[in-house]
Amino acid sequence: MRSMGRTITLQLALFTFTSAAAAAAAPSAYHIDDSAGPARPFHGIGGLSGGGATSVLLPSYPEPQRSTILDLLFKPNYGAALQILKVEIGGDAQSTDGAESSHMHDPWATPDFTRGYEWFLMKEAKARNPEIKLYGLPWAFPQWVSCAPGTLHDCTGNAYDRPQQTADYITSWVRGAKEVHGLDIDYLGCWNERAYNKSYMEVLRRTLDSAGYRNTKLIANDNDFPSVAKDVNSDPAFAAALWGLGAHYPNMVSGPDAEKTGMPLWASEEDSTYNNAVGAGCWARVLNQNFVRGNMSASINWNLIAAYQKGTNWWRAGLMTAFQPWSGAFGSLAMIWATAHTTQFTRVGNFSYLANGTGPGTGSGLLALGGSYVTLQDFGTGEFTVVIEKMSRDHSPCCRPALADFSVATETATFTLTGAPAKVASLYLWRTHWAFGAPGDATSEFEQQPAVSVVGGKFTLTIEPDSMYTLTTLPGGAKGAFPASPPVAPFPTAFTDDFESCAPGSEAMFWSDQNGIFECQPPNPSDPAHGVVMRQMVPLVPIAWGGDNRPHTIIGSRDLVDTSFSVDVRLTEPNGSVTLGARLGCPAATKCAYGDYYGALFSFDVAGHWNLTGSTAGVQRSPAQASGALGSPLGVGAWHRFRLDVNGTRASVWVDNMPVPGAQGLNVAFAGSSGFAALGTVQFGHFTEFDNVALYSTATACSAAWPEAGMAVKAVSCASEVGPRPGARFTFMPLNQSECTLGSPCNGVHGAFALVANASLSLCIAVDKGGVGKEWPLVLRPCVTGEPTQVFRQQYAHLYDSKIVHVESGRFVALPAPDVGSPAVVRAQNASGTFVFVGDEAEIVSINEYSVTDTGGHLVVISGVSAA
Repeated sequence: MRSMGRTITLQLALFTFTSAAAAAAAPSAYHIDDSAGPARPFHGIGGLSGGGATSVLLPSYPEPQRSTILDLLFKPNYGAALQILKVEIGGDAQSTDGAESSHMHDPWATPDFTRGYEWFLMKEAKARNPEIKLYGLPWAFPQWVSCAPGTLHDCTGNAYDRPQQTADYITSWVRGAKEVHGLDIDYLGCWNERAYNKSYMEVLRRTLDSAGYRNTKLIANDNDFPSVAKDVNSDPAFAAALWGLGAHYPNMVSGPDAEKTGMPLWASEEDSTYNNAVGAGCWARVLNQNFVRGNMSASINWNLIAAYQKGTNWWRAGLMTAFQPWSGAFGSLAMIWATAHTTQFTRVGNFSYLANGTGPGTGSGLLALGGSYVTLQDFGTGEFTVVIEKMSRDHSPCCRPALADFSVATETATFTLTGAPAKVASLYLWRTHWAFGAPGDATSEFEQQPAVSVVGGKFTLTIEPDSMYTLTTLPGGAKGAFPASPPVAPFPTAFTDDFESCAPGSEAMFWSDQNGIFECQPPNPSDPAHGVVMRQMVPLVPIAWGGDNRPHTIIGSRDLVDTSFSVDVRLTEPNGSVTLGARLGCPAATKCAYGDYYGALFSFDVAGHWNLTGSTAGVQRSPAQASGALGSPLGVGAWHRFRLDVNGTRASVWVDNMPVPGAQGLNVAFAGSSGFAALGTVQFGHFTEFDNVALYSTATACSAAWPEAGMAVKAVSCASEVGPRPGARFTFMPLNQSECTLGSPCNGVHGAFALVANASLSLCIAVDKGGVGKEWPLVLRPCVTGEPTQVFRQQYAHLYDSKIVHVESGRFVALPAPDVGSPAVVRAQNASGTFVFVGDEAEIVSINEYSVTDTGGHLVVISGVSAA
């Protein structure tokens, strides 16, 4: 709980937060003193593309928007100016938001280093910043690395059982980067968030060295510090194979064993938080405090860019958002500008951190009234940069791990400069402040301020809560200017693609592989009627990281309702199959993660047998809802035209313009009301080909009734990717709830909900105390500042586990059931209910107009919300 003037100390892992009341007695005086020399080299701030398919839609973006997005991520003195790009080494398997292609689907074919989009991304990053560091990490592996050499037999399913084979596979990826794309891979990891193997890492080190890649450094274990640090400290051979240690979401703590190794310590995956200003606050806090509290010299954000479909896993957890290549819309830049405070004024290889502490010989530490500061200095030139953050607790929690309570307050701080820093007469100043809707306040991101004078070796700065500051000797910072984003738009109601513009080895435009890989293949001279086709490429079930479902790829949006979906299909082997799907998505209160979608999926085999299942799970876990057979077999090698229509709760299928017997007007109410379209196969090793896709659709719509005062707030499925439809009610809307799969406490959780509103209104959610028993209904009322029935507080702000609390009663906002149409109520403290407090949850750029302050705020519809 929050300190109310009492001295209180809260333990968080290995460090403490002290309340503002206790710290107020300490003088706000700090040192920037380089006399102790560099504390640790600065290794950079980065973004992670992958884990998985988080950048999949970016290559489909039109120009000039695609170049603008890439500039915002990588161009020096423009936007985030990232210093590290970490990418997934594709393994053909679902790895969070989709699957990424391996360069070797099987052991005998020539490796193909044109597959996927990470090569494109790395080259674009290097073109903008030749000094950017590249880091590769596998999430999954093709099954063959565990098989008898050169075969797909005697497979163990463990990537470490044949360590030389796996090491050769990873080394070939490094070789392809260099020889085909001219890219030097600076760092490699072992296996994302899975048990590492010391023998394998030692074999990989020797294999890289023998191949001439001694400069490619190994980082372990891309999971946690304690386990790998213990082995490094006790095993010299293992230690010799490694360069550094990397942990995911380390909670700003490395620990004594990690420190003892003497190796560089990295937060090699960090943040994963919804990218509004709260997500930026999380990022700002850990960028500094990972060093101040944990001596970590690099932090890498998962993910680089939220360029994956809404309705997949971990929505909008990127440094920015770009999920609509059909509209060209992009935005959500708060985290870009938080990153710029460090990256635009430092250089990897030149800058080092000054030591942590508060006395002479230090230059980094905690602020007396909450927050932190770090100093990075180039000891060759004397140039230095000071980055300060003072993020409040409610505006800086990361999605994980849990954040202890603490307080911040405005302070006037005096910094005493000693050594080379004392030689300067003034410092350039950049400031960011997030207002979070506070009355009379305004957000300002990465704006240059008047220079700060250094007088008598000292400067003074007033540091405000929810703000970042950079003071630097370097003049080069800049906030890039670019055309405004186009407005968001629904997925096209009529979409066709013959794949002729798709480069071999690439994914087709707007598609997102969820398991298995669907690549464009060059024309077959023996089949002139079909040029470029899309083909399922993976021969065996991969060694997966997450998700166990049939090969499938999705297109469209989660808003598609009634669809007519047609495609040419060719089965290429006697045991082949094809699957067509509609309304793939996640019904409320249903666990839906790692590509395991629910929907209406029709599958056919060569003999012409068909079945209807309700999810993309394997056949054993998804029993048939209906089945039947065609009048004749489909056969091998012939093309057939398939069509799946879904209207209302009924579905019908045609093959070669003939209705499929038994598959007309089938009830598919189990599939939900909207979702993606999909293509796939029943099993891996089915190399089915697709061509000439046509998708016609309608999208979700809302109630025609305009909201009025007194209207009850209910759960209705009426929002879309472009915001509520005209006439939308102010409602709770079900969202994808998948956090439970990651081990979070989920007892009693009904699902995640977002507040959805029509932007032309000015009504507030209010508590109706006249409710029956312990449940108070939520209704719409005219907004009244300070009205106790309308004041709520966001208890924990991230995508999956954000509680909204009515301040006066302390009760949680909750729903008694996840069903559409359920009334929203305020319940007692022990009530379940997980919410995302986002106003128009579909708005792509800024949802901060709806965030609450420390003291509470209205759940209010604000007019004039813009998507650009």
